[in-house]
Amino acid sequence: MSHKCNAYPKDEEESSVAVLESTSVALEPSKTVKELVMAEIDQLVQSTTTPSTGKTTLNASSSSSSSSSTATAASPTTVSANIPPATTLVEESVTTTNEVLQSTSVAVEKEAATPTGTRWSTASSNTDLSGTWSLIVDDAFKAEYDAYLSSLGQPAIVRSVACTIVGFTKEEYRQIDNGKTLTIIGTNPRGKWERVLISSEEDNRIETPVQTADSETVMAEAWWEEEGTKHISWMRGGKKWGGGDFESTRYLECDTDDEDDNGAVLLVCDTVFHPTDEFREKSYISWKFRRVE
Repeated sequence: MSHKCNAYPKDEEESSVAVLESTSVALEPSKTVKELVMAEIDQLVQSTTTPSTGKTTLNASSSSSSSSSTATAASPTTVSANIPPATTLVEESVTTTNEVLQSTSVAVEKEAATPTGTRWSTASSNTDLSGTWSLIVDDAFKAEYDAYLSSLGQPAIVRSVACTIVGFTKEEYRQIDNGKTLTIIGTNPRGKWERVLISSEEDNRIETPVQTADSETVMAEAWWEEEGTKHISWMRGGKKWGGGDFESTRYLECDTDDEDDNGAVLLVCDTVFHPTDEFREKSYISWKFRRVE
């Protein structure tokens, strides 16, 4: 019956310990890692392998009976150690070392790729505005929206109609390429409005032409702030509303009205209109959306 032997002869055990202790010595500056590994493996192979068979041989001698005049030695017991060639061990060692170096290099590259400064071209890893969102409309928002339209110069009749249909507003967000591209498709009874915002860093600023909800072509610039958690965009050069620029800050916040405490979030868009006329006051409004898909 075959079995695995766990007990080695004492001299073999001491030899193995000596080899292991020798490998723990600090590397000599004059030798390469490959040379040192080769030397240690050769020493181990020579101490445990016969030149003719390449297999480990354990000599077990037995004495003849006391009445016999001639002592007879038992035949050597040969045990296969399946020792791989030294070159194979070196190659495996070098391969493992290369894998460690490559994984370290990847980690360093990832760390080096982390944006710096206050203006990022990408979002944080846990910030994703993607989804379809429905505007939250209550009496408080309608009052805020009416005041916003009034500051833009809209008459009462226009504001009344706008407050009636604003509750049908939905927006679809598509955030791709780590947030470098943010596509927003807004829909309401007036129609559909699509714009694509490209984020950029301070030293490589990018402006792209987009259309406003009023079908006016303006120049848009965007980026991420607060470590990639808030998306900032500017739409400059508009002639509507007496002329001015729109600034929007989009971000996620917890839904405090989530009674089931399911970790629901809201999409918030804080909008500021900066009029060209410096004597006019800025206009503000905060849009809040709840995810529907």
